[in-house]
Amino acid sequence: MEDLLVSVFCIVMGIYVVAKNRKVVRELSFSQSVFALLSFLAAVGIAFVSIYYGGNWIARQFSYSAVRFVVFVLIVLLTLSLWSWILRKVLHEITNGILPGKE
Repeated sequence: MEDLLVSVFCIVMGIYVVAKNRKVVRELSFSQSVFALLSFLAAVGIAFVSIYYGGNWIARQFSYSAVRFVVFVLIVLLTLSLWSWILRKVLHEITNGILPGKE
């Protein structure tokens, strides 16, 4: 049940963000919108796999649970920072500077 609620919440938030930024979305061509969506999904997927498999594998190397937690949090922060930076660069290139807003 919780999975369903989280999924519905994410979908509703996605619709809200698109509706809130309607002007920006209308400036994009169809192909730009599709490639921006695919880029976002790819970045999220790669970041998920990196955190889930790589983060857990690296964190398991430490026996002390507090160190393991700190290492895992650092891996999550580094992974999210890296992929958000890459996504900003890719979106800026795909949309000819329309997204992600400020560069």
